[in-house]
Amino acid sequence: QKLVVEQLNNTIKEKNNLIPSVTANKDTYTINNYSNLMEYSKDSGMNWIKYETDNNPVFKEKDKVFVRYSETDNYYASNYIELNY
Repeated sequence: QKLVVEQLNNTIKEKNNLIPSVTANKDTYTINNYSNLMEYSKDSGMNWIKYETDNNPVFKEKDKVFVRYSETDNYYASNYIELNY
C-alpha cells in the first residue's frame, strides 16, 4: 500500500547508504554527534525512537544501542551503527 502511494505521488525513495558518525560517550552515557536526522533503538531494532530536542537519551552501563538516519520523504532509513556502553 505504501508503494502505491509513492507511485501515485511520483516519488521514488532511494536507499540511504550513509551510516551516522556517532560514538558512545561512556562518561555521560549519551550519544556524541546525535542529531535531528537520526533515531535510536535499545531493543535491537524492534522499535525506533526519533530524535527530539527534549529526548536526548541517557543510557546505562552495558546498554547496546543502535543509531541510524531516519526515513525521509526521499530516502529509506539507513543502516545502523551499534554503540556499546
